[in-house]
Amino acid sequence: MTSFTLAELECPFPSMPHPDQAAVENAVIDWMWKSGYLVSADDEQAVRNSGIGRLGAWAAPRADVNGAAMLGNWLVWLFLMDDEIVEPAAHSGELEVFAHHALHCRKALYGDPLPEDAGMHLEVLAELRAQLFRRASNELAVRITDGINDLMLALACEAIFQTNSSMPTLSAYSTIRESTVTMRAVCMAISSVVQNCELPGVLWARPEIQELERLACRIIGFTHDYYSGPRELERNDGSVNFIAVLMEDHRITAQEALDVLAQMNAAETHKFQRLAESIRQAGDEAVCDFVTVLERWIRGNYDWSRECGRYRLTDELASAE
Repeated sequence: MTSFTLAELECPFPSMPHPDQAAVENAVIDWMWKSGYLVSADDEQAVRNSGIGRLGAWAAPRADVNGAAMLGNWLVWLFLMDDEIVEPAAHSGELEVFAHHALHCRKALYGDPLPEDAGMHLEVLAELRAQLFRRASNELAVRITDGINDLMLALACEAIFQTNSSMPTLSAYSTIRESTVTMRAVCMAISSVVQNCELPGVLWARPEIQELERLACRIIGFTHDYYSGPRELERNDGSVNFIAVLMEDHRITAQEALDVLAQMNAAETHKFQRLAESIRQAGDEAVCDFVTVLERWIRGNYDWSRECGRYRLTDELASAE
């Protein structure tokens, strides 16, 4: 196994662990049992070891337990749908499997009847949609629906590159990654609902808010790929991520790509801070609350990525520090 030196990525926002993180994780795991994602004690232990049930708590530290767990349930669905449908289809070249799934997801999001052979992921999505529409405004629920559709398009683009054993350019992948992190119109929107700071569309659509969200998406994508990239390189299965893309685009080594990505993260973080400060100076309370939601997401994703078992980083981070 190749050894990499991981730096401590720049993340200037304060760490805010959820006061009931264990309760949030337990609620997510209970939901996974009820949804059929867990069928044995070994399954549950693997989920606890991965830390996936804690991400909602890290990302929405001011939500109540039910709200953070609701966000966590969406995140579980997104992770497992990618792991169990998108990636296998891309690696096997059977893109029609993913195409059918994406089309049925679109129907489920609009409340259409599920096919008889829907499968677990579609049934869970229909349940999550119903839960969302009970809690969020219709406007925000529709925004989230459109965000999932955007995710499916970006995942399809990424899957095509994987199936063809090719790499997108850095510019192309940056565009894809803004959507595949599912932040802008999905996770950040749900996070604002469960933390009681839902931003009306007329404010959310302002250009400076859209740019701030895009910056947050890029930072979260950089962080995810920085910490998950070494694991994916170890698998050597043609996975597309910023590390692999930088290696191909810049003709550099994996370690050099990690170093470049850390620099990219720092540059975008500084841009985010400057724009966030400018937006806060305008003094709109609802907008300021939403900026805080974005900062919590960035920091929560950073903290979770470093402590979760999914990326197996304990030894690498200990040696770096």
